[in-house]
This record gives sequence, structure tokens and C-alpha cells, in this order.
Amino acid sequence: MSTTIAIAGIGEMGGTLARRMIAKGHRVVTLPPRSEASVQRAMEAGIEVIQEEEICKADFFFSVVPSEAALPLAERVALICRGQSCKPVYCDWNAISPALMHRIATHLSEAGIKIVDGGIIGLADWSPASPGPTLYASGADAKLLKENRDLGLQISIMDADLGAASALKLSYAAITKGLIAIASMSALVAEQSGCGAALVDELSRSQPILLRSFSKSVPNMLPKAQRWVSEMRQISEHLDSTSPQGAAYLAFAQVFAFIAADAEAGNMLAHFYDRAPGMPS
Repeated sequence: MSTTIAIAGIGEMGGTLARRMIAKGHRVVTLPPRSEASVQRAMEAGIEVIQEEEICKADFFFSVVPSEAALPLAERVALICRGQSCKPVYCDWNAISPALMHRIATHLSEAGIKIVDGGIIGLADWSPASPGPTLYASGADAKLLKENRDLGLQISIMDADLGAASALKLSYAAITKGLIAIASMSALVAEQSGCGAALVDELSRSQPILLRSFSKSVPNMLPKAQRWVSEMRQISEHLDSTSPQGAAYLAFAQVFAFIAADAEAGNMLAHFYDRAPGMPS
């Protein structure tokens, strides 16, 4: 059965989800993009650009935007669909705190829109040979994502309330992206102190698995560093920003903001961890 999915956020991940759903025969549409680059990405992925009032007729609305844009987008959709007879099920897949998820749900429920709390874990890979990222979904209406349809996505329905999928995403990111922040800070300080090569050499002997991971994850982070700033802030909010653990992730936000703004630091990090013998160059 063909389904219409409206999607906002046609970046790397949004484009991946769209391509997978289109490959399954579903119709994917989007609001008028704000930039020519977004229009081009939509056309390349096979996404239709529609007028905003038409999103109310979609079966689902997928929000795949930066953390700071999640609430304004939900407010916009609530305004567009308020009073309409048809409304999509709103699926928020963004890296946001459970508290923000509940604020978003309040705006949408007041407009009569069903809400699914979601979190995406995995890389933006749309190749047929890959299962793609896993989309965790929670809340009473999460089951609607799998009723009588195969969207072409790896969806895991959690037996949990709204906020659980967001908490899972942030808990996972706190580990994986927290490690990347630590690896980046350590590399920058080691290079400035003249012991960069020695650090990599030691890691190759005593922590080869970590070194192999950092040689990929740190360079892959560089074009996403600015986007990760708001994600670290959401993790801080989730952990309580006034607590020591919350403060740590506010500091990580500053680390990624620095990396995003400093081209010299980015250039150094791009190759810092691939200097060991046998590592990719």
C-alpha cells in the first residue's frame, strides 16, 4: 500500500530516509525548500515539492532537522494543520531532550495531531546492500509506523511512552559523540605539546581498536561539527545542565563550536589519527 510521507530536513539523513521510502514505492513530499541546494537534493532524491497546506493530506510528517529547529517546525506544522480534517502523524526524529519532545507534543496535540517520538541511530546509508540506520519510535501512536505498510526503513517500536526514543538517542550520542569530543580535544592538545606522533604510536600499540575508530569518526565529524553543538546542548539539558555531567556536555558543545569555526584545527584533526603504520592515509 502506497503511503505519502512529508519530510522536512533534506540533509544527508533526511535524503537517506526519503530514498529508502521512495524505493519501496511510497510518495515523499516536502515543503518548499529555502535554498537552491535543498531544491537540488530534493529533485535528485525523487522528492516532490508541494505547497505547505498540502502536507495536511500526508499520512506521516517526518521532522529531520537540527535540534534547534525542531520546536519551530512543529509549531509551523501545528498552525498549518489546525482545523483541517486531514492531518499527518507527526514523527520527530531529531536529537532532542525528552523535555523538548513533550513541549513539541503539547503544540501538536492541541492541533489534533498524533505524535511519535523518534530517535535515529546509525549512518545515513541508503544503499540497497545496507539495512540503513535504525529508527527507534516510542509513544502510543508509534505502532502506526508499521501498520499495513513497509516504509523501507529499519523501525524499532519501543514499548515506552513519549520521550523514551529521544532519551535513547541522546544516551547513545552521549557515548559515541562524547568519545569523539574527547579524542578531538586530546589530539589538539597533543599536537600543540609536540607529542602528537607519540600519542598515535602508543594508541596503535595499546589501544588499536580505539585508534581505528578515531581514524574514521574524527574526520567524519568535521563537516557536522556545527550541527553537533546543539545536540550536545540537548544532552546537557537531558542530564540536567546544572549538574557536573550536564556541564560536561555544555563544554563538549564549545569544543565542537571551536572545531567548526577553526579551519586550522579541522585540517589537523582530519589526519591526526591515521599516522600509525597500517592506518589509512
